[in-house]
Amino acid sequence: MTKAEMTLFNDIFELFSPAWPESEIEKAYGDMKFAEAVKARLKEQMQIFAAVLRLDEQPIFNSQVSLKNCPPMNEEEIRQFIEKRQKKGDHWTPEEVRSTYGFYSLDEALRARKRELNPDPLARLMEQLIDPD
Repeated sequence: MTKAEMTLFNDIFELFSPAWPESEIEKAYGDMKFAEAVKARLKEQMQIFAAVLRLDEQPIFNSQVSLKNCPPMNEEEIRQFIEKRQKKGDHWTPEEVRSTYGFYSLDEALRARKRELNPDPLARLMEQLIDPD
């Protein structure tokens, strides 16, 4: 990879982990072209996420939620979502919950919101251990 590609590589993956020194990128992916290295790194990251957070068993986006398997939240569940998030300082209106998590179950909506607020998988794991709700 070129120096510019290594910089872009780090820019892409800084969402998941700290930047790597160019020597580490070269050692891990030096024989690959840029696109191949990105695909390889993405695959590694997704395997880590799946193993640590078991995301492979949980839908991540609305488009992945099956209406058959996951009925929309009812008004009571929307109220519970708002109350639980409000305790964490995360304020929602019923309309916002419906439009954002309308096809999620209550539990999945709460998990999805936690993932959105804390994208670092290790920090989420620690939070889950400390505060499972």
